[in-house]
Amino acid sequence: MTEINNENKEWKIVGTFGKGYILAKDRKRKIIEPGKPTFEYEIDPEKYLQEKTPLNDLKKVD
Repeated sequence: MTEINNENKEWKIVGTFGKGYILAKDRKRKIIEPGKPTFEYEIDPEKYLQEKTPLNDLKKVD
């Protein structure tokens, strides 16, 4: 954990992956696992972020 904080002060831990962590900073993501190379990728918010659902489209469930 100390290693992650020292190297990636601007990044936040948003999840776990195997024995490692998923770090996030804006649209960028890193997967850091001990003994494996760091995997970096970027998300496209237009594809993956959910838009607000209008209230009139919701149905009441009894």
